[in-house]
Amino acid sequence: MYDLPPIAVFAYSRPNHLVAVLNALDRSMAFFEKKFPMYIFCDAPKEEKKREQVEKTREVALAYKGAKVILREHNLGFNNIVEGITRLCHLHGRAIIVEDDVIVSPDFLPYMTHALDYYEETPQVFMVSGFMYYTRFPSHFKTFFLPSSFIWGWGTWQRAWQHFSWAPTGWEAFACDKKAHYEYDYFGAIGFSKLLRKSITSHVPAWGAQWMYSMYQRGGLGLHPHRSLTWNCGVGGGTHGTENVDSDPMHSKREYYIHGRRELSDFATPQLSQHIYSGRAFPEKVCINKEAMHLLAHTFLQQRWRNGERKGKVIVKMIKNSLYLPR
Repeated sequence: MYDLPPIAVFAYSRPNHLVAVLNALDRSMAFFEKKFPMYIFCDAPKEEKKREQVEKTREVALAYKGAKVILREHNLGFNNIVEGITRLCHLHGRAIIVEDDVIVSPDFLPYMTHALDYYEETPQVFMVSGFMYYTRFPSHFKTFFLPSSFIWGWGTWQRAWQHFSWAPTGWEAFACDKKAHYEYDYFGAIGFSKLLRKSITSHVPAWGAQWMYSMYQRGGLGLHPHRSLTWNCGVGGGTHGTENVDSDPMHSKREYYIHGRRELSDFATPQLSQHIYSGRAFPEKVCINKEAMHLLAHTFLQQRWRNGERKGKVIVKMIKNSLYLPR
């Protein structure tokens, strides 16, 4: 076992969420019987009305024993996350990233640590994710590779993160290539390529879309578990959501394709069998699992249908007709 990777926790103005996130990480460290180096990056208020909540959030961070707390002097927005990951990857060679609305299960840290060790010298593996959409995978699915960056609890290495760019080269040509979009968007089931365009043109400021495209450019893959090890308690809140959700982790909007039938309380117990997070079920061959992509495409299409999109009949047809979703 190598030295333990540092945990980067990113916070802004949700003190109750940060308490829940840190408590969950404590449970995971106790389960693993290891104490991880931890950094908490607290952004500065963007506007005066946020100052009180930002100060309360900083008080939570400063009261947490054993963490190095970085208090930003000016509001960095999403660059608080990007700069923090860059810093830790430079200092430690790798990092585990948890935002202030991601509740981890007890076996999250064992899984992440073993996976980061196992694939550290495998250039094609760009990240390890602890999140997975709610999908009924076959019993033989344990962990698998996807060409995607699901970033609700994840980890990476300096060798991979160095390729991140806010404006990656070649995206303009990619944005016009409908054929390239097909697989990138899970056979047309979800608009990842559209989000990339919006993110880079600043219509929807973010960073996850750029990271996913940076991976795609270089043939990078992410390792994912068949069952999510993280619960997003901020769905419906945050930068683009409502203050009601931000006041309490229990107010998170329920999304079936994200949460399934599980509750927040379910994540107080391990989610995977021990042989999975100990590394004995990691894929030997590093390649895209097309069957997993196929199943996730159905999940995304079903969610669009639930949302009542105009092309509902077309979506239902795509769900039923596997010819649209090649295995």
